[in-house]
Amino acid sequence: MVFSDLLLSVVAGDSIIPAVVVLLAAIAFFNLIQRLVFSPLRSIPGPLLWRVTRLPGLYASWAGYEPSLYTAQFRAYNSPIIRIGPNEVLLADGSALAPIYVASGGMDKAECYSNFDIDGHPTIFSGVDKTHRSIWSRAVTGMFATRTIRERETALQDAIKDGVGRLLRERQHALVHGGSIDLLSACRAISLDMVTAYSFGSSYGGSSECAGELAVGAFVDAFVAVGRFFYLPSWVFVPLSTFSQWAFDPPEIARSFERVDKFVRDLVVASHDDDMTYQGRLLERGLSNDEVVAQCKDIIFAGVDTVGMNLTILCWNLARQPAIYDRLKDELRKAKSQSPSVDPATLPFFQGCVKEALRLSMANTARLPRVVPEGGWDYEPANDFTYIESTPSNKYSQRAYFLPAGTLVSVQMHTLHHNPAVFTDPFRFDPDRWSTASDTQLEKMNRDLIPFSVGSRQCIARNLAMTELYAAGAAIVEVGALGGASCVRDKIEIFEWFNARVKGKRVDVEFRKT
Repeated sequence: MVFSDLLLSVVAGDSIIPAVVVLLAAIAFFNLIQRLVFSPLRSIPGPLLWRVTRLPGLYASWAGYEPSLYTAQFRAYNSPIIRIGPNEVLLADGSALAPIYVASGGMDKAECYSNFDIDGHPTIFSGVDKTHRSIWSRAVTGMFATRTIRERETALQDAIKDGVGRLLRERQHALVHGGSIDLLSACRAISLDMVTAYSFGSSYGGSSECAGELAVGAFVDAFVAVGRFFYLPSWVFVPLSTFSQWAFDPPEIARSFERVDKFVRDLVVASHDDDMTYQGRLLERGLSNDEVVAQCKDIIFAGVDTVGMNLTILCWNLARQPAIYDRLKDELRKAKSQSPSVDPATLPFFQGCVKEALRLSMANTARLPRVVPEGGWDYEPANDFTYIESTPSNKYSQRAYFLPAGTLVSVQMHTLHHNPAVFTDPFRFDPDRWSTASDTQLEKMNRDLIPFSVGSRQCIARNLAMTELYAAGAAIVEVGALGGASCVRDKIEIFEWFNARVKGKRVDVEFRKT
């Protein structure tokens, strides 16, 4: 009554401005009450401010600490689900992966994925429409089948040989003159040449560049930086990212983009729709040259950023823990002496090292939002869920939650990969955890390890990425490229955007002058 009397008195005045102010205040007040008191998500735990507005999460995303912020909240609440916005929830329960991302092709991607379109064209990653994506993915899926990769492994081995040769030359220079090697640049160069040689039939030649930051690195880093705005509505994302690039991007980024565009466009123009390259398969499906160029840029970015980061984390941890490095080198040596053609992916300790690198790499740290379909979703937490030390007394026993249609729901790798109830001492690089865990624990570990996401929308080149990581990692270890290395820093700090970016853009290991 008091509020209505106030509104009437303001409206009766001469100026319309006070009336507008009061009206806006009334709308804001009722919106606040709805989100706090009447929302169907009101029973889900989470900080009070997050229930009212997305701004805290959007700021944390821009600043590069959003995934860690959410993981800390799961530790604080020990809940499998938290509310991170008026209409958005995040889960830390690995049992939720299947209904969100796998069942019936997974829930639809949120509209924010279109923010990662390239040159105005949806890509296999950014496309929201399942029908269109299936057309693109079916064209190239055969390239990334395990059998096909084995048949064409020569292209990978040539790229690895060049990359390891560069790494050895840099190591020798450091041993003679002192100094350090930038593992990130070296591993990105190897990854760039592997993905382009295999996918396009022509290597970019990154490993032939002089030591130092990879020229394509600026292209990759620019894409990564855009990820800080990923969760914004498109009507905000487009002008903001455009302004950011215009105002802050240095000239070398434009030059890097031009080089990548020329490399890809020349390949597309020279290709035919009957060849078996990545670009040829897409052309055969009727995509325009510009659309194929966009898809090729996408796979370069993904291949360099993800595999490059994973390989960097593997090498850095081996340099940081010489005992593990020596043990892995010995396993590879013994296996090769018995069978020169042994697949390194079959070696137990190497498997543990690679899984730990994938778990800790955080090449993609952030959440992967989906939209709850019509009819809503009854989410029932796992009976044994906990996000702190796993004991019978702290298991989560909350009832099921109903999430109405249209709710944004997601899981993020950072949270799953650092759950202490699943991965004991989760920030430690411990390859042995994969061979000593109980069957029940190992099942949870394998379920919650999602470096490439899960379901039909997971990374289409997952098999290639794993083959590259094992093959390149084995080659680096076998030739002793990390022998005598020590890490310059005891921690790799990253900006936790949609894709992680290393602060300082370098991961250095040093060698003592001999």
